[in-house]
Amino acid sequence: MAETSIRDIAGAVGFSDGALYRRHYPSKDELVWSLFRASFESYAETLTRLAAERDRQPGQDRRHGAGILQSVRCDSRLFRFLLLVQHGQLARVTPEMANRWRLCAA
Repeated sequence: MAETSIRDIAGAVGFSDGALYRRHYPSKDELVWSLFRASFESYAETLTRLAAERDRQPGQDRRHGAGILQSVRCDSRLFRFLLLVQHGQLARVTPEMANRWRLCAA
């Protein structure tokens, strides 16, 4: 991840590197944080919804697990991204953000 340049990222999404910086993100770190935050919260909301469905229908653990796997399969590259960058980003997670892991620890 660290060796990937902003030029590499911009080219992959069809922007010039200058346009990506000027219009969207002031740095590569902010680009990574933005994607991590949106994806982290989205997964948290999905997992929370699946857990609520499981709790309303006892004995649905298998369906709950299948729902989690389906959410990972829908965009496996995004899920791998979350796994790869989480250690550098989790310190930026704030209490007001959706966070399934905090709910599990409660």
